[in-house]
Amino acid sequence: MEHAHKARYRGTAMRHHPLAHAVVPLCCMLLLSCAVGEPRPRPVPQGASGSKGEAEAPPALSALPDPVRGEPMDSERMHQGFTMARQVFAGLMPEPPADRSYTSLQAWVEQQVAPWVEKRRDGVDDTRFQFALTASSHPADVVVAHAVLALLHEDTAAELSNIPSPSELANEPEVSEMFRELVSGQALPFVSAARDEYRLCANAGYQEGADLRRWAEFCKERFVRLAPPPAKPTPAPSPQPTAASAKAP
Repeated sequence: MEHAHKARYRGTAMRHHPLAHAVVPLCCMLLLSCAVGEPRPRPVPQGASGSKGEAEAPPALSALPDPVRGEPMDSERMHQGFTMARQVFAGLMPEPPADRSYTSLQAWVEQQVAPWVEKRRDGVDDTRFQFALTASSHPADVVVAHAVLALLHEDTAAELSNIPSPSELANEPEVSEMFRELVSGQALPFVSAARDEYRLCANAGYQEGADLRRWAEFCKERFVRLAPPPAKPTPAPSPQPTAASAKAP
């Protein structure tokens, strides 16, 4: 209830702010671009579990633990999955324009960011297809594939979070903070998708044990790191003086 009230208050404050005409349309464009690119529902193969890598490393294939050697990791489908994943990672979000005005950023989001999000989403789907996980897939394939897919989703969220604020907000810290919160919110579907993949990776790795336990720990740590921060406590309202209490004795 408090969160909803806070959101309504912020929305009202932004609508009545003098710069609302420059911020709200751009935020709507961000909403549109990320809705277009929201991850598609992920098919989970039947039999998949429930639900030396560094948890703090940036999302990239280089962050993965040491590879699991031998079959089935050396299978053709795993090589194809990794090849596709490298291509997706290589497709970085377009650089923002030097001119950070509302007009320039709106055109950039519409013409470059939205198509990039769509292409990134398709690339993640293609990577999943290349890994070709089934109910009979080897546990090593399941663990590694989910870890790679999680990193792709996490990287997409990180890129979207870097969308800059319009220069019109340079001297408006309150509105700028609202804008940053809105931008971060658009990355949440990809953060959620990454956590789903890390969960499947960790569960399958712990179930199999042995060499895959290192991967399970890696996925668990990144799953925990991506957990949403606790809500900021709302200060209790201070008692307001009444007319009676304000009177001198």
